[in-house]
Amino acid sequence: MVSSMTAYAIAERVEEPYRVSVEIRSYNSRYLDIHLKMPSAISAWEERVRNRIGDTVSRGRVEVRVLVQSEADTAGVFEIDAPRARMIQNIVADLRKGYDMDPRPTLDFLFGSSGVIRSVPPEIDTEACRELLDRCTNDALSQLVEMRRREGEALRLDMEGRLAAIERGLERVEGRAEGMVAVYHRRLAERIGELTEGTVEIDPSRIAQEAAFLADRSDISEEIVRTRSHIAQFRDILQSEETAGRKLNFLLQELNREFNTMGSKSVDAAVTREVVDMRSEAEKLREQVQNIQ
Repeated sequence: MVSSMTAYAIAERVEEPYRVSVEIRSYNSRYLDIHLKMPSAISAWEERVRNRIGDTVSRGRVEVRVLVQSEADTAGVFEIDAPRARMIQNIVADLRKGYDMDPRPTLDFLFGSSGVIRSVPPEIDTEACRELLDRCTNDALSQLVEMRRREGEALRLDMEGRLAAIERGLERVEGRAEGMVAVYHRRLAERIGELTEGTVEIDPSRIAQEAAFLADRSDISEEIVRTRSHIAQFRDILQSEETAGRKLNFLLQELNREFNTMGSKSVDAAVTREVVDMRSEAEKLREQVQNIQ
């Protein structure tokens, strides 16, 4: 079944003392492009997470954010940045001695991003987190796949409707094309009559021969047959379990090639309008295919 490349999922698992969450966002992309953010404490498992994503998702930009929290996070463990504190102490002593200044420490001085007191990140048992991370990643990927599937089904229904519209246009074009010999015959007779003003006797067999020649040059029956074949292949791919995006893109290129040929051969305004409408539907199909994995 068709899968969209756009989806969102988030999963969380808790096993004391750890809480692990995995958030995944996926967007359109020609290739598989994984962007992963995770705590440095568990960076040893980064390749493991990447491989799991690659086994599940074959195409799209995938942004993954992994968070790991421990009960120790709220324990309020701090330490003094001793080298920085000594350096600042010396500077303060020089200010007092040489410049008659008496700077006072502030909370920002103590706890700010450049302060002398810093929080101590809790130690994380990477082995204990590994299984939790695996299960959480699997949960998030399952959600992602399901959302992609639902979005893909909506895209499939829309594209089925557009394929049906193209088929209706083909039927109308085929109906017009079948009567083109008679149309050319009438037009030639009328044109010759206008040019000669009735002074020259018209040879009906010669007009019929020229009309048949013009009809043959503008014949689009082969293009119609190939277009129907492309549509049938398009539907087969929509129903298959394989990755569909690139194959559908190729078929759309072939459909547009057939429409261009039909348009260049046509001398019938009604056929030309139908071809323009079919090309418009194919362009809308192309826009939808860009969302498909």
